[in-house]
Amino acid sequence: MANDKISTDDLIPTIYVDSVLNLEELNSRMIKFLNAMEPYGPGNMRPVFVTNNLSIDGIPKLLGRDQNTLKFSVKQNKTPFESIGFNMAEHYEKLIQNAPIDIAYVVGENYWNGQRTIQLELKDIKLSKNYA
Repeated sequence: MANDKISTDDLIPTIYVDSVLNLEELNSRMIKFLNAMEPYGPGNMRPVFVTNNLSIDGIPKLLGRDQNTLKFSVKQNKTPFESIGFNMAEHYEKLIQNAPIDIAYVVGENYWNGQRTIQLELKDIKLSKNYA
């Protein structure tokens, strides 16, 4: 009975994107704006952004006890940003190809050793259409 109601397309996860951004737009003013929208939760989800045609800056790393967390830096033009993807180890092979990528993410902040930096919390990674 479920086979009659559910198609294979229904089983593909969907990410709803709020806006396409260039990394240059992620500055202190944007962070203040996003912080003003808090608190985030079920009735007020964090906005999801997409940035296309990014290059990988450095070598991607797999972290955590199970090596499930993917951490790497991306850049567009001259602007680099740290990104982290929990349970995204399956994307590692794409990243070591050193091909341009598109990412979906929410903007977060990382506090480490007394410093605050913008961190992109990944939702998905794809090879850019120009490459794939």
